[in-house]
Amino acid sequence: MRNNFYNKFKTYVQEKSLFGQNDKVLLAVSGGVDSVVMAHLFHRAGYKFAIAHCNFQLRGEESEADESFVKELAKRLDVPFFVKRFDTKIYAVEFGLSIQMAARDLRYGWFEELLKSNDYKYLVTAHHKNDVAETILLNLIKGSVLKGLHGILPKNNNIIRPLLFASKEEINEYTSYKKYAHREDKSNADSKYQRNLIRNEIIPLLKQINPDITETIYKAAERRYQLENWAGIYSDQVKNAIVKQTQKGLNVSIRDLKTYQIYPQVFFEWVEEFGFNYIQVEELFESINHTESKQFLSKNYRLIKDRESIVVESINGHNEDNIIIEKGQDAASYGQYNFTINKIRKSEIVDFSNQKVAYMDEEKLQFPLLIRKWEHGDSFKPFGLRGRKKISDFLTDLKLPFIEKENQLVVCSGDDICWVVGHRIDDRFKISNKTKSVLKIETSPII
Repeated sequence: MRNNFYNKFKTYVQEKSLFGQNDKVLLAVSGGVDSVVMAHLFHRAGYKFAIAHCNFQLRGEESEADESFVKELAKRLDVPFFVKRFDTKIYAVEFGLSIQMAARDLRYGWFEELLKSNDYKYLVTAHHKNDVAETILLNLIKGSVLKGLHGILPKNNNIIRPLLFASKEEINEYTSYKKYAHREDKSNADSKYQRNLIRNEIIPLLKQINPDITETIYKAAERRYQLENWAGIYSDQVKNAIVKQTQKGLNVSIRDLKTYQIYPQVFFEWVEEFGFNYIQVEELFESINHTESKQFLSKNYRLIKDRESIVVESINGHNEDNIIIEKGQDAASYGQYNFTINKIRKSEIVDFSNQKVAYMDEEKLQFPLLIRKWEHGDSFKPFGLRGRKKISDFLTDLKLPFIEKENQLVVCSGDDICWVVGHRIDDRFKISNKTKSVLKIETSPII
């Protein structure tokens, strides 16, 4: 039975394709029973490995004894040994972290350095089934109900956990049989830490209902992960079908989100990489049936809900300067648009209905003209209408998408707006019977 433990270990490594026989790996060894067993299993299997030990200097002489023990273990197994001492308390205070979170940051940062500098392919940790159960309960209590419920994965990027096939009880039994020396961390008995509270008090209570609770949660986590993989494949297929990737981010129509019944959690998976949080996505979906625009910000991106679409775009783009058009100039560009400028006769006017072309009385214009984005407070006298109108109200009446409205350009003559580009000229600059010379300005997108 005890030899079966080693065989189960070998089988698990192969079935999960954790690493190759010739891959160099780095074992994180604290000196506790789990990591010590792991080191012995790797040695027996003939895998290529080194041992890394973190001394967080939190338990005085015990921390020093742990370091000496692991160093001696590496010597007996004849493998390379790395050790690092951390000023954990100082780091925690400096960055406003708990001791546990500070230790986590420090050790994984150092492990990553070791992997790169010594050409180790994977970091190996000694997590087991009980750790999975504790993690799932902790995540459930904290409200992490999607990825949080698959617990700890056997392989996650360059971190592998080859002991997830075993329970703590099985590891202890194997240790007793092999008589492996190891260190005991007395802080594991202190239930002031959340994970210890779950391990020492909550799980024993649950065992009164289900004596095999650890195995039950572990199996549930495996099934959950299988469903997650399936859902992830379907989510990727839908995303590829309806989400348009842009230079600045992405664009998706609200109609498609409804057609495919995309839920907030799924959409969150799509935009999490841009720095948005789940609360923002929830608020976004609460407003999805409303006509007004909504905007949410992350550090480098903004998420905009409009009438018909949702857009994610970078907010670190280049701000265009205002563009000057001198008299006689025949071309200009602003952002993604080209402008061509020509002086023509009235008889050459072909079509007043083309909104991409503005025909204005040249004598009424004050040069140089200015191309810029509209600003709040801007107003003009729309051709064909009486009185002035704020640009903001004019654009709202057109029901333009938020980004198109925000990026709307205007052409200015002196202090007056003479053309809301692509939509309407100002009535004061219209062609009349007295017009002698016409200025034609045409805009087209830069291809």
